[in-house]
Amino acid sequence: MKLFFLVLVSTFVLATESQIYYAKAEAKVEYVVKSEVNGKVLFVNKKFEGKNSTGEVLIRIDNFTDKVNLQNAKNRLKFSKTILSSTNQSLKNFREILRLKKANLQKINSLRSRSRFEKDIEKINLLNIENSYQQVSQQKQQTLSTISDLEGQIKILQDNIKKKTIKVSKGLYIYSIDIQKDDFVSVGRAILKIFDLSKAKLTIFVALEKFDEIKKQKIYIDGKLTNYKIDKIWKVADSQNISSYKVEILIDAPKVFSKLKKIQFQH
Repeated sequence: MKLFFLVLVSTFVLATESQIYYAKAEAKVEYVVKSEVNGKVLFVNKKFEGKNSTGEVLIRIDNFTDKVNLQNAKNRLKFSKTILSSTNQSLKNFREILRLKKANLQKINSLRSRSRFEKDIEKINLLNIENSYQQVSQQKQQTLSTISDLEGQIKILQDNIKKKTIKVSKGLYIYSIDIQKDDFVSVGRAILKIFDLSKAKLTIFVALEKFDEIKKQKIYIDGKLTNYKIDKIWKVADSQNISSYKVEILIDAPKVFSKLKKIQFQH
């Protein structure tokens, strides 16, 4: 009877010293890639499903119209810059003419031999040139505005063209390609699911009163002592696991993901 009691006591002590949890080894990060553009799917490289990316093109969306619009915008930009150059030269010429006209008017105004009519004619000529100068200045501002708009259009078109050729960084695991050739995709449609398998994460749910305790304890995985540490602790209780708080542990990538792991915290 005493022996049975001692076994119960020792089991109770061990249970209080060791916190045991179970969690699946999941990918460190899961990405859902959504389309940022609209268009018809011309090419899908399905052979990379279930494999690590090598950086090759996975999806290509029709960009013909974008390329045509891009070339037109570039041609218009080139023409607008030519007009701007010509306008700048005209303004330079006008400034020189104005300088000469003003100097000439001052000389005429100082001569008593010139009639009032002649002086008024020179002043009118000066005012006409000043008005022409202002008109050309306004044309310059309009041209500058056109150039700015075209440069913005070109950047948008270049960005759209880039986004229509979809690649994934080397090493990421391509879980699924969720579109087919000839599909029409719109902005926001999920097209790829990708995992970062460089590390794995174990997610457990711990009662608040256990936090201080497990922070001081060592982590055992499947019965083996590890050097792993708690990576994250959520400060808000989980919506499904009521009164429990999410805790995440990062571990080295296992050979097989999604396998259940036994996690123990003990001194």
